Amino acid sequence: MAVMALIGGFRLLPEVLLTRRADRESWTARRTPLELERMFASDATRPRGLLRVRRHTEYVRSALPGAVPLDEWLHGASFTVRHALWSRRDLWEDIVSFVRPGGSVMR
Repeated sequence: MAVMALIGGFRLLPEVLLTRRADRESWTARRTPLELERMFASDATRPRGLLRVRRHTEYVRSALPGAVPLDEWLHGASFTVRHALWSRRDLWEDIVSFVRPGGSVMR
């Protein structure tokens, strides 16, 4: 939009040409976890569990095997561990909801 403003500005059109669709079919953020899982596995009967735990595990796994100098490797590994510590409440809630479906952590 900044480039368009530099080129010549904006003009108000008398009618709406494009509208943004904001329904469950076009936005994945508005879908339920089961609907999201069915996007990838059509025969799924329940949503995939431990998504946050898996994400943090992949962060650590991606930082470990790198062929980089030791100080950079340590910096990346320490960041992934700190990020997991910062997100420990979400990780714990993910584990509890996996063990007890429908349950949540008391806060």
